[in-house]
Amino acid sequence: MVKLVSWNMAHREEAWRFLLEGDADVALLQEAVPPPADVAMRLKVDSSPWETAGAGVYRPWRTAVVGLTDRVEVDHLEAMSLPEAPYGGLAVSRPGTLAAALVTPRDGEPLYADGMRRPASRGVPLGPQEEPGSAGPKKEADP
Repeated sequence: MVKLVSWNMAHREEAWRFLLEGDADVALLQEAVPPPADVAMRLKVDSSPWETAGAGVYRPWRTAVVGLTDRVEVDHLEAMSLPEAPYGGLAVSRPGTLAAALVTPRDGEPLYADGMRRPASRGVPLGPQEEPGSAGPKKEADP
């Protein structure tokens, strides 16, 4: 039996430590920020950027499917934007809103697990020359 927890972490980094104290095998997370380094090394998490795409707003959080114990193997499916996704791939209109994985328990049948969240309009507004994930305006390349 696989124990799942679904949680909107509301951008709270300290929530990651709480997850490790429970007995769930897999977490389906929404609005997750990157885990602290000492916690990350104990998790099975994909390498997607910790942001949710959106025009004009920076959202430094995303959904995630995270393996929490050694009772399960977690094979993450890479979600890609519609124009980048290959035929048969996991295509999303807004990267960061959907995460999925094939979860295989040590003794049991595999199952697909996904975490999803509709994009909220809130976020950090970007200035006219800023890019998501940047600390300021775009810099022009030297000629």
